[in-house]
Amino acid sequence: FGKRVARYASSPMAPAGSARLPPDSALHGAVSRAARGGRVAFLVFANRGFAPLLTNLLCSLARFDLDAQTVAIGSSAQLCGVLANVSSAACVTLAEVPHALSSVRPNQQAASWGDDDYRTLTATKFSVFTAIVGAGFDVALLDADVVLAADPRPELHRIIASGADVANMVN
Repeated sequence: FGKRVARYASSPMAPAGSARLPPDSALHGAVSRAARGGRVAFLVFANRGFAPLLTNLLCSLARFDLDAQTVAIGSSAQLCGVLANVSSAACVTLAEVPHALSSVRPNQQAASWGDDDYRTLTATKFSVFTAIVGAGFDVALLDADVVLAADPRPELHRIIASGADVANMVN
């Protein structure tokens, strides 16, 4: 796959400056392992309130042997411990995400659509996603409340081969 270039757009919710992914960070290491051999890495964020949904997503990824290509960013070590019992996906806690990329409160259960916590979580997701793409990785950002019914690789290969930098799917 070709090298992707991340472009940063200013937003009132975005962290100050252009967040970068330090090569010695736990997140960089986890994504490097997930994307080994030019594979697309799957990235998902979850707090405690989404643990059951995230477990379902990870099980659906495992059906297609994709859980080792997945990096979950969990709100706490406790959540990462739960995930370790059900999946081979890597889990990095928010505490291990470079500070400039994370401003989410790790102990919140879930955020309601549109409230300040939701906007903060969304801004953090895209800040981290942009930093990972900027580090040269191909990444698919998944929501914790989805389940894959089919292997996504053929569609991902088609999208990447088309030269697209960004693709979006709505359900």
